[in-house]
Amino acid sequence: MHMLENHLRLLDQYSQYLQWVEGQVEDGQRTLPFFYRKVLGCVRYLLRQIAYRDDLVYAPRHDKTPPDREYMQQCIRRIGGGTCK
Repeated sequence: MHMLENHLRLLDQYSQYLQWVEGQVEDGQRTLPFFYRKVLGCVRYLLRQIAYRDDLVYAPRHDKTPPDREYMQQCIRRIGGGTCK
């Protein structure tokens, strides 16, 4: 398996972004291992892929749609701030 992993690393120069990380979680009775990938590393990997170059174009965009006033009023009430006008 070690030879295969080394070969794959040579083929894909961005594989470092997809490393698995081990963590542990306790459920009150036992400690269980779990494995995950770092989200930002996965995003970096996808943004650098040639196959997705035409579909994943990042550019800042100004959204001219006004925010939903009713939703904002509900949020303000929940956090206990200010008065809604």
